[in-house]
Amino acid sequence: MNRGVFKSELTASYTIEAAYVMTIVLLALSSLIQLAYQIRRETVSAIYLQQAVEKVRYGEEELRIEEVQQSLNDRTGGAGADQNWKLGIDKKASDITAHGQVGNWKLVMEDEVFDPENWIRMITLLEQKKEGDT
Repeated sequence: MNRGVFKSELTASYTIEAAYVMTIVLLALSSLIQLAYQIRRETVSAIYLQQAVEKVRYGEEELRIEEVQQSLNDRTGGAGADQNWKLGIDKKASDITAHGQVGNWKLVMEDEVFDPENWIRMITLLEQKKEGDT
């Protein structure tokens, strides 16, 4: 008769151990989901920051920093959406520097201003030099 009681206690201990295991599994799963949202937010943010740099680089339109910041905050929702972007784009004569930061993640991009007239002049000089060599 004691064996029957011992057997039922053994079954209950499996249930309690399974509860502990499921708790650990669910915590790990929730951590992975949160990490996936963070990676997604960083990737999308980098894409939109690059898009802003390209618009400034090619001079398609005059961008105001506030509009780009609001656009980034709107487009990069999801986990951590309560954190706002801190963004800066500095355009000098020949260089563009953009930096963005959200939370403890930041990104800095540097690029040259696209100058098609200068490029055409350089190609023309190369062609003239090539013709002069022959």
